[in-house]
Amino acid sequence: GCCAMLQMWKTTGDRRYYDYVKQWADTLINEKGEIHLYDKSTYNLDFINSGKVLFDLYRETGDQRYKAAMDILIKQMKNQPRTLEGGFWHKLIYQHQMWLDGIYMGAPFYAEYAFRNNLPQAYADVINQFVTCARHTYDPKNGLYRHATDVSRTERWADPVTGQSKHTWGRAMGWYAMALVDALEFIPKHEAGRDSLLDILNNVAVQVRKLQDPKTGGWYQVMDRSGDKGNYLESSCSAMFIYSLFKAVRMGYIDQSYLDVALKGYEG
Repeated sequence: GCCAMLQMWKTTGDRRYYDYVKQWADTLINEKGEIHLYDKSTYNLDFINSGKVLFDLYRETGDQRYKAAMDILIKQMKNQPRTLEGGFWHKLIYQHQMWLDGIYMGAPFYAEYAFRNNLPQAYADVINQFVTCARHTYDPKNGLYRHATDVSRTERWADPVTGQSKHTWGRAMGWYAMALVDALEFIPKHEAGRDSLLDILNNVAVQVRKLQDPKTGGWYQVMDRSGDKGNYLESSCSAMFIYSLFKAVRMGYIDQSYLDVALKGYEG
């Protein structure tokens, strides 16, 4: 929500949007840059995402508290437990698990931090998060990405052979799509492996176009069962896909023809 406020501030020039975000951040960050109720020991990627608002606040104010808070979050990422292939666990209690939503919670912040702090060695790590998660969640039967994977194959929801969860959840695919367009913005064009992210994003776009409901322009909650009885069109994942397609077209990551898909969804 606060990222949206900052976008509104930049687009309209109305300072109230910026002030709202600053006031929110200042209720959570003390004079030492410590974050209220933040507990690093849980190694939860969900804690990382909110840090994205701090880049603008730090740039505007030069206040070292915001830099200190970002450094606390990046320190978590440096010590985050990983799979053998280097993929971040979603959180400490979710051992050996990568979730599509976890990519959104961590990768865009990580990529922007690397960009703004001149840490080119981090880009390969960011790219690896996407590629590893895609490899382990990809469903060759339909081209979609399942919600999560347990590489130890011990969770009750994990397929005993692939480790994958049973279905593709609309919002998880939405988070993954947004993570791709948001992280790509900060990964330099010449970076090795960046093409892999564009390939994944293009596949996401193909599947999203294929599964768009022709009547409403929206998308279903369980994507691999789109249109089935008991399934329903879901506004959050629809908004996520619309955002991702608009941005991907604008940034030149996918073909211009996807603008029609985004507009149909937006109108819906």
